[in-house]
Amino acid sequence: MMGGRIAVVDAVRTPWSPRGGGLSGMSAAALGAVVVRDLLLRAAVLPDVVDLVVVGSARSGTSGSLGAEVAFRAGVDAVAPSVSMGSVSGERAIAEASRAILVGDIDTAVAVGVETPSDLQVGLSAPLREAVMGTRRGETAGDKLRAWAGVKATDLRPTAAVLRDPISEQPLAAAAESVALRFGLDRAGQDAYAVRSHARAFRRVREGAPEVVPVPAPAGAGVMVVEHDEGPRAELTAQSLARRAPLAKAGAALSVPASIATVTAGNLSVPADGAAAVLLTRPDLARSRGWPVLGEIDGARFASANPFTSPRFGGSQALDRLLEEKNERLADFAVVEASESAAAFALALLASQPELDPDVLNRWGGSIALGRCSGASGVRLLGTAVRRMAAAGVDKSLVVGSGAAGHGAALLLRR
Repeated sequence: MMGGRIAVVDAVRTPWSPRGGGLSGMSAAALGAVVVRDLLLRAAVLPDVVDLVVVGSARSGTSGSLGAEVAFRAGVDAVAPSVSMGSVSGERAIAEASRAILVGDIDTAVAVGVETPSDLQVGLSAPLREAVMGTRRGETAGDKLRAWAGVKATDLRPTAAVLRDPISEQPLAAAAESVALRFGLDRAGQDAYAVRSHARAFRRVREGAPEVVPVPAPAGAGVMVVEHDEGPRAELTAQSLARRAPLAKAGAALSVPASIATVTAGNLSVPADGAAAVLLTRPDLARSRGWPVLGEIDGARFASANPFTSPRFGGSQALDRLLEEKNERLADFAVVEASESAAAFALALLASQPELDPDVLNRWGGSIALGRCSGASGVRLLGTAVRRMAAAGVDKSLVVGSGAAGHGAALLLRR
């Protein structure tokens, strides 16, 4: 990102709801509109003041129209592009909005991250797809009937999309098992990290999280209001996690026997629905308009790691570049927020960054407890980091994001 700082006026998010939970009836555009409307309401900013809305989403952002849908539903008449960069789509949306402000194209922007894995993407089996296409190509009734000759009953079942790394083709669990093997991470350590994530996230829910906005969501024939994160479990213990069997497919993909496999459903995040938004502008403009400022973005770096040898490691590389550029030491940061789609990835980050104190990482919980809301993760992390800075009385913090295809991002924030 270019030089100069960007003021973070406010940041909000919906509750994180595991797939099939309270937000499962909401579309990505509807969830995105909820956070944009509430963000502007809380900041007392009129919609016509916003010049740009950038929406990041790991899946939905590829359509190119999600940004326009979110802005329209939120009542914002602004340019609204979509960006998609896997699990760091939120960070990319923040960077794109910030860059437009820094170059002087606009004054005020909203960066949004949203993901709705409950809106399951399904497809057709290869034989059924070929039959459908053959029917469309057929010129006679006979041609159309012959297109279905080889279709069996089992071919009629829809196929659910399985999220894999687009380059290594590894599912998340297999990538986590690979990282655990590389860093020598044992099962007990991963389970302990998962318990800590749940305990911290549940404590935040119990204390009340002002950044979380309630969402009226469809529920049968009526509406229910989802007010809190649904994933954190207070009753989770290392003993209960130890009873869970390793994920067989993850180990099998790497030829790892079940007896030494370490990744389970308990120390791996589950897909979650949610959205987050942040209001950005120039620091001088925020002061002149009397807007509160939670913090300022003082730098952003993106990197790419080899998804075969270093899965989900792009964030660590981006962090190294950012710290070197800003002449900062990781040991001097008391607030660090990082993506943790698996305990193995979080522990690997700690192992690769020996100056990172485990106690300052994700003190309000992370994705293992909340759920993996891929495209919205970066915006949630930024909102959490600026609030943690204020709560801890410190003047700087870091956001680190890692995702599939080796993508990684790092942001430096200051008060």
